[in-house]
Amino acid sequence: MSILEDFLSRDPHRIWTACGAVRACWDRGVLEVLAGDVPRIIRATEGIDLGGGLRPNARQLDFALRKFRYVAAGKGCLCALYLEDDLFAPAREAEAGHVEILAEVADQNVWASDYQCQCRVCGQHYAVHEDASYHYSWYGWKQVASAG
Repeated sequence: MSILEDFLSRDPHRIWTACGAVRACWDRGVLEVLAGDVPRIIRATEGIDLGGGLRPNARQLDFALRKFRYVAAGKGCLCALYLEDDLFAPAREAEAGHVEILAEVADQNVWASDYQCQCRVCGQHYAVHEDASYHYSWYGWKQVASAG
């Protein structure tokens, strides 16, 4: 199944899965093609209850649509989208090859960690705060000037 077929399926689980695939995708060619289908995706997903207990899964769809629009507008590096969403885990982004974790300080007393990261594509530096004290972790990304 393709990502577009999942978005157009009207199946909440497939739509949610497609949103995850878009979140992880850094292939501008793939994203540009999907961005051309935003009107179809919006029509196909309108009125679909995507569920979500503590946090509506519709936020995942909103983020996917923002990412498509960002790419379609020809904006800069995809790392800038870290500032717009609180689910980008530095460790997962590092495993995917998008960032390098330069430093990590964990405070287990308050279930939090702070990271210094650098985008492997554009070199932008970020300070990231992780709050792991809730049902799942939240991340706050802020751009910082490079140390060098």
